[in-house]
Amino acid sequence: MSLALEVSAEIVLVDDRPARRLALNLGIPVAGTAGVLLRAKQIGFIPEVRPLLDEIIRRGFRLSPAVRARVLADAGETA
Repeated sequence: MSLALEVSAEIVLVDDRPARRLALNLGIPVAGTAGVLLRAKQIGFIPEVRPLLDEIIRRGFRLSPAVRARVLADAGETA
């Protein structure tokens, strides 16, 4: 966070909840892994979020069911 503040970062990539909270309290916008996957689909870099999201969850990435559902809905991949 110190570096992000020092270089006036536009955004930090962080998934850890306490670190996200700290960044937001410091006024630093955050993005997480799920958000990066969503953005990658939005700009056409990947065709679907669901297979990649499911794979990282299968490998131990923790994501609440509510956040997973919201990301898939935002990606237009519901159902």
